[in-house]
Amino acid sequence: MLFRSVIEGAENTHDLDEEIIQMNESEEREEQIILCAANHVRAARSQKELAQQKVDLAKETSDAPIQDKIVTLVMDYCQNLNLPHVGLEQVGDMYYYSPIWLYCLGIVDTLIDHLYAYIYSESDGKRGGNNSSSILLHHLKTHVFPVKGTPQPIKELNVIMDNCAGQNKNRMILRSAALCIEMGWVKSINLIFLVKGHTK
Repeated sequence: MLFRSVIEGAENTHDLDEEIIQMNESEEREEQIILCAANHVRAARSQKELAQQKVDLAKETSDAPIQDKIVTLVMDYCQNLNLPHVGLEQVGDMYYYSPIWLYCLGIVDTLIDHLYAYIYSESDGKRGGNNSSSILLHHLKTHVFPVKGTPQPIKELNVIMDNCAGQNKNRMILRSAALCIEMGWVKSINLIFLVKGHTK
């Protein structure tokens, strides 16, 4: 009898130990989730602070000579747009039954708070890195970088974007940044990718 109760006690102790181990593992998982969330929020806050610092620096150097000027741009695609449907006025039964998509990439110069909206249809291209970098380079050549013949490059260019790998965080955008330095348009470039889930 005593032997049986010792065995049963040992089995109960083993079950209790397993239960305690499972509870500890569950608590550790919850703590890990909380720590990851805290790190995520900390990273998002510090990145937003960095973006705001770059915007403030651009405003401070607005009247500086070109070699001391800092430019900060914010770039993002907006929601897809549809080409208007003309209903009964359309030519034939099947013409434009499926709407044509229009893509809009917006670039804001934070110094003048002006939005440049670049709109193109799906027949001209998609929303990939090649299109984003082409539009960014066009914008930089047209509105930002010194005119031809100016000997000095601007001091710093900051481009704030969201974390989308297909549109922004890819080799085409990175190569565009390297190209701007190689061309002598700018001394340094910062590409600031905001933390996923915390973009504007």
